[in-house]
Amino acid sequence: MKIEIEQPPFVDDSNAVFRLPEGTIMTFGDVLYNPYSIPISKPRFKHEEVHSRQQGNNPQAWYRLYMSNP
Repeated sequence: MKIEIEQPPFVDDSNAVFRLPEGTIMTFGDVLYNPYSIPISKPRFKHEEVHSRQQGNNPQAWYRLYMSNP
């Protein structure tokens, strides 16, 4: 999984639904977005890898479903 030190492309949509706290990291496909460059523990990295696998080949569809399901 690649780590990017920037906001994910869907941060505004996610923030509108979840009101994300500062320091939130998110996975989209095979990219882990870590805009605040916080240290990521091995267990947290493994957790984000699970999200990557859950998203499969269409992370955009997975996020649409995730954000629309209360």
